[in-house]
Amino acid sequence: MKKIVTLLFLVAGFSAMAQNVGINVAVPKATLDVAGTPATVAQTDGFIPPSLTRAQLITKTAYGTDQAGTFIYVSDVTGTTNAATANVIAAGYYSFDGTKWVDFRPKFRGFHVTKNDNIVKSSGTTGPISFTHKVYDNSNWFDLATGQFKPTMAGYYQINASMKMQDGNGGEKSVYLMKNGLVFYRGTSTTGAVASSTVSAMVYLNGTTDFLTLTMFSPGATTTDNSPAYSYFQGYLVSAQ
Repeated sequence: MKKIVTLLFLVAGFSAMAQNVGINVAVPKATLDVAGTPATVAQTDGFIPPSLTRAQLITKTAYGTDQAGTFIYVSDVTGTTNAATANVIAAGYYSFDGTKWVDFRPKFRGFHVTKNDNIVKSSGTTGPISFTHKVYDNSNWFDLATGQFKPTMAGYYQINASMKMQDGNGGEKSVYLMKNGLVFYRGTSTTGAVASSTVSAMVYLNGTTDFLTLTMFSPGATTTDNSPAYSYFQGYLVSAQ
């Protein structure tokens, strides 16, 4: 008798209509419809998924394509990783994509490139400045061969760049941010035989055809400096659209 009463108590807050299930909901409006109890301050609301350590998760080998979309909470990441848990590097929520566990936290998407060579540019506005080294480019959106940053995700990007330039006449020099081959933003203008120009802008890129390059203007032949502290091109996604 005690077992029957306990079972009735457990299911008292549940309701079902067709294939929908509700908790604290008389008429569930989705596959699972859960209502909280905001007026009851002593009652804790929320949903707690299965919690495992990374070591425990590694031992579970039954996950496959049928489990894509599963999510859990990893409470501890002590020990090593395997192929499926390579992205499990901190405590938190993770979902399974059919082959590996993916962090719920937003992924940083950006690039930072520098130069390790000096290039002489002719007078006037030149073509794209080339870069030779990727400090990072975690989405592989920057092409060193063309000097183009061409992301495949539409959104607003914060772009920063600097270029140290040297010439023999000390004329005005500027670095230009180019969008699709046209001047989008002109950086600071500087004079002197050796001078640095910087540019910073928020740019919308459509994720398909839009691309950015960096170029410079100088009244005479100019040599770009190869110091990564003075000559760099970087950017990151601020808001996807």
